Amino acid sequence: MTIAVLGMLEKRGKEIEYLKGCIERKGYRTIVVDLGRESEPQIEADITRGQIAKRAGMSVEEIRALPRHEGQEVVLKGLLPIIRDLHEKGELRAAICLGGTTTAYMASVAMGELPFGVPKFIICSAAAAPPARRWLAKKDIVLMNTVVHVIGNNWMIRGLMQQAAAAVCAMMEAPPVVPVKSKIGTVAMTLYGNAERCAMYVREGLEEKGYQVVSFHAYGPGEESMEDMVSKGIFDTVIDIVPRRAVESLFGRAMGSKNALKPICQSGIPYILAPGGINLLSVAAYQKSDFKGRKIFAMDPYRFLTHMNEEEAGRLGEEMANKLNEAKGPVRFIIPVRGWSTADPVGSEMYDPEADKAFTEALRKKSKKGIEIREVEAWLEEQKFAEEIVAAFDEVMAERTA
Repeated sequence: MTIAVLGMLEKRGKEIEYLKGCIERKGYRTIVVDLGRESEPQIEADITRGQIAKRAGMSVEEIRALPRHEGQEVVLKGLLPIIRDLHEKGELRAAICLGGTTTAYMASVAMGELPFGVPKFIICSAAAAPPARRWLAKKDIVLMNTVVHVIGNNWMIRGLMQQAAAAVCAMMEAPPVVPVKSKIGTVAMTLYGNAERCAMYVREGLEEKGYQVVSFHAYGPGEESMEDMVSKGIFDTVIDIVPRRAVESLFGRAMGSKNALKPICQSGIPYILAPGGINLLSVAAYQKSDFKGRKIFAMDPYRFLTHMNEEEAGRLGEEMANKLNEAKGPVRFIIPVRGWSTADPVGSEMYDPEADKAFTEALRKKSKKGIEIREVEAWLEEQKFAEEIVAAFDEVMAERTA
């Protein structure tokens, strides 16, 4: 079994050579891939920059002459089909990268060509920096935060690379992760901390019927990964208990996505939604003064929420309707009227039925015919509400097989 070792050989050739040796001493083959483009490599590569340049339709000299960012993108253009071909031919079973921020970014894009479950490992001193989220989005990558800069020959670097080699080789020794579909259907479902009980009840109800349920954390990368898998046909149905990415996008929050919900709507598969926590806006600690006069709910010392007002909730209802109107398959939106999360049940400070009603009215008004919106006299975290979601699921699946 072969592991690709990715890096810029002009900068960290000796370090990559050491990592390669650590892996090979454990009995695995390696393919060293050179991501560099500026100066000459320190060691020989198995996949050279010349091969990558040729696949991109340029020469090494032409790529070297490009501005930094443009050169990186051309290298990726040539690298991606090479990685894809190696895996499809059975010559590549895992990938590991050693480098700085730019190298980690490029390697993460290349690793995106490998299917879910193929071991992917990045060793980087910038693993705790903000760009790391972009590297990981939609990819099951293990990220090792080295703390020290990964360059040089000292006991810290050697120790870290020995550990990284041991980790990726151990991942190779586990059984391959392959898609296993339920005979009657596989369901993708979103959840987060303020809607976990609802998700648990729904999952239990569906698993009793024989469905396989895969849960995704509704916090940016998880939702993006789910939608990416939906577009690849992995799931038969989506139950979006917490469609927060649409909220975050509308209000300019960090976890938003302009294409939120679109891959699901375009897929044509049954789509069931609930408004789990979408009436709450995330508030960073430094932004708390921007919401002066509003009640704040603390998730933990680092995350805070505030309830939308009626105007914001109405805008969100319209936006959700606009997105769902593009759906090619059946849509059910199930709405509890006694609170949408653990943060705002009836009787709590955060409960705001008028704002919630503004959302529902706007959603009804703007939704096209065929999108069914149901209100349930329950709290989102009650089993009664989860049962309504399961009932809606049964309906759309029965319609699909009729």
